[in-house]
Amino acid sequence: AIEPIYYKRELEVNGYRSPHLFTKDDFWFGFRDGGIKRFNLTTKTWQDYKYDKDNSNSISSEIIYFLQKDPHYPDSLIWIGTGNGINVLTIATDEISVINTKDGLPNNVINFIQADHRKNFWITTNNGMAFMDYQTRRIHSFAQSDGLQHNEFNVGVGTKSDDGLLYFGGMGGLTYFDPEEFYADSTASNVVVTAFKTYNNPILFKRNVDSSKDPTILKKPLSEKQTIDIPYTTKMFSFEFSTLDLTDPEKNEYRYQLSGFDKNWIHLGKKNEATFTNLAPGQYKLNVQGKNYKGIWSPINQNIRIHVLTPWWLSYWFRAFVVLLMLAAIWALYTYRQKQKEKIQGLRNRISKDLHDEIGSTLSSISLYSTVVQHKIKDPQNEIKSILQKINESSTSVMESINDIVWAISSSDETFRDIINRLRSFTSDLISIDRVVEYEVEPKLLDRSVNMIVKRNIYMIIKEAINNANKYSQASRIQVTIKEVMDSIELCIIDNGVGFELSESESKTSLGGNGLRNMESRISEIGGKLSIHTSPGNGTSIRVLFKLTSTN
Repeated sequence: AIEPIYYKRELEVNGYRSPHLFTKDDFWFGFRDGGIKRFNLTTKTWQDYKYDKDNSNSISSEIIYFLQKDPHYPDSLIWIGTGNGINVLTIATDEISVINTKDGLPNNVINFIQADHRKNFWITTNNGMAFMDYQTRRIHSFAQSDGLQHNEFNVGVGTKSDDGLLYFGGMGGLTYFDPEEFYADSTASNVVVTAFKTYNNPILFKRNVDSSKDPTILKKPLSEKQTIDIPYTTKMFSFEFSTLDLTDPEKNEYRYQLSGFDKNWIHLGKKNEATFTNLAPGQYKLNVQGKNYKGIWSPINQNIRIHVLTPWWLSYWFRAFVVLLMLAAIWALYTYRQKQKEKIQGLRNRISKDLHDEIGSTLSSISLYSTVVQHKIKDPQNEIKSILQKINESSTSVMESINDIVWAISSSDETFRDIINRLRSFTSDLISIDRVVEYEVEPKLLDRSVNMIVKRNIYMIIKEAINNANKYSQASRIQVTIKEVMDSIELCIIDNGVGFELSESESKTSLGGNGLRNMESRISEIGGKLSIHTSPGNGTSIRVLFKLTSTN
């Protein structure tokens, strides 16, 4: 007894009978200012559909003018005419999608929705009528200029006759038509390119004129497919086009796509000109489409190939020439450096040969003569014999130094193996029962190349340290190690001698020979660091750290 009273109260508001419909399990009511009510016939429960600005899935307006079952899925979808577009409601999930003027409707006040025999929709609004293809959702609008009795239609006034005619009531009377006539006249209109301009100046086609001598002349008419060559200096050019349908030119629209530059179609609306600026050299293709007054886009029956010419300094042949020129320059520089290196090497070899042949042989003669004179002097206390002995020792020392210099400059870059071999030769006279000299080089460093500067300084540092240990430390064991630490080379000379108290005054004398100052000078020349650890009775440890890359 309560339900009929409730129905009556819901259905009749101020004398207006609400739009309503039945689906499989539900009864639906629409209200001009209250949204939609859904009554489930099984559960006897109500559900409200209201507009919520914070909910994108709500109905778009609470002003409901019309309810229509979906012609394809009548128990699954409901089409709702509102004061703010069409709402499509999925019954099972309550999902709502909105179609409005952004999608092509002429107006958002939806007065009536009618499906034709092909199950496509005809929609009346407050500003004209619209046809919507059900599958594609493509919308085409009609106005009073197309034959409608008026642009404003009445709410809920429309029907379809048994023979398929559609009738709609509006402010100016009744509009009726056969939708099949619309389908019969749904062919597209061709579009053609009508003009080509550079800097807004038309480029024309003229017969019997050499276009290569006149850049303002086209080789062929624009109506024929062709390739247009555009100089790289032309930074702005444009094309005009037209749809071959003058039924209602105000409804013609255009879009284009420049293949090789645009990924998507560019919609121009009623504008029929496309302008391009600062295109990079290369090949492009202009595709153009036009839409006629019936809202049908033309096929891509007009495309023009565009070739923006490449300047000579960006051409492949010029780039290849530049690459070849660079390779030739690199080869010439390499050859020049090799020749210079050979010249320097030759000069080093000549200097070492002169030192060995001239000075070395002379010093050898002096040493020999002084030895002979010493043997002829019979008095062991003779002062001259002592002087001759000093001459002999000095000349021998100088010869050893010259031999070291000759070795350092006469040969090309060598390895740590070569340095150790020469040191073994040097220390062969020092090795005895009471003294041992050991060498230990990390295997991967043995064949590492060492340039002349590093070779000479490392050799002299080790030699000087061994000499000092031999003369002053009373060591029985001297150990030389060379290994790689991180990205540096570590050289250590360790003896088990008496050691000494390292102080500033002693550091210049206790090492003998050139002393610590010469060692530090040699280390700084190869960009390394020197450290010494010693104390009385605990031997001496000399550590050198340097990088090969810093001097190579």
